Amino acid sequence: MSAWAKSKEGGTANPQELNRYAYGLNNPLKYTDPTGHDVWSITFGYSVAFSLGPSRLYISGSIGLAGDTDGNIATIGTYTSSPLPDTVPGFGGSATPVPGGAVGQALGEASGFNVSGSWNSAATIDGITGKGADVGFNARAGTHGIGVSATPSLDQNNLPTTRGVTISYAPGGGFEAHAAHTNTVIFARENIPSLPGRVMGSINRTLLPRACANSSCRQLDFRKLLPSQPTLTSFRKTFGACRHERSCCSASRERFDAGNW
Repeated sequence: MSAWAKSKEGGTANPQELNRYAYGLNNPLKYTDPTGHDVWSITFGYSVAFSLGPSRLYISGSIGLAGDTDGNIATIGTYTSSPLPDTVPGFGGSATPVPGGAVGQALGEASGFNVSGSWNSAATIDGITGKGADVGFNARAGTHGIGVSATPSLDQNNLPTTRGVTISYAPGGGFEAHAAHTNTVIFARENIPSLPGRVMGSINRTLLPRACANSSCRQLDFRKLLPSQPTLTSFRKTFGACRHERSCCSASRERFDAGNW
């Protein structure tokens, strides 16, 4: 979701944020918010750009957490999967010397660990899985460095389906610019809003399995805990709660005279 749609308060710096019914800060020709959703992630990874014969190669991998505005969170992994086409201006060489071609193309040489924060316009975390692109640079100077990349998701025709930006803290040495295809996978996921209900369902299923109203056991039907009809009939006969003999044999659980107790 864009800042104008999700900020909770406005101010003199941007008074249109006070208008909760304005779309695109009241300027839809300049700003758009197609889905009203965002995906944010923070990852820890390693990248290296180096020369190998005539090739200039880029390899990276990272793991971290991603979340979206629907309350989904997930552990994710992203890695370079193949080079972008050789027609990318300024990038040359081939990635074929590396088995599997799981590399991108690069200018310059640099390597090191990085901590990254990413934003993507996908509707949910599922929108960032699969094929993507990573086009950017890392400028590393000893204990400090920064990296900035465009990281959209791509369809099977390598056309962008979302917008994405990644900013990294990247200490190390050297400068490199890179262009690569990436692949993102989800290792585990959870939906936070539905978690309390599922926890309650597990507790109900453990403590009162007979009272579960449905398969999720999030609702209980305490009528299911009532004794069966034969048991009720025997109980009523024993304690004289029968209005008449036939009612004690009736299939109805309600036909007894409480005044006979």
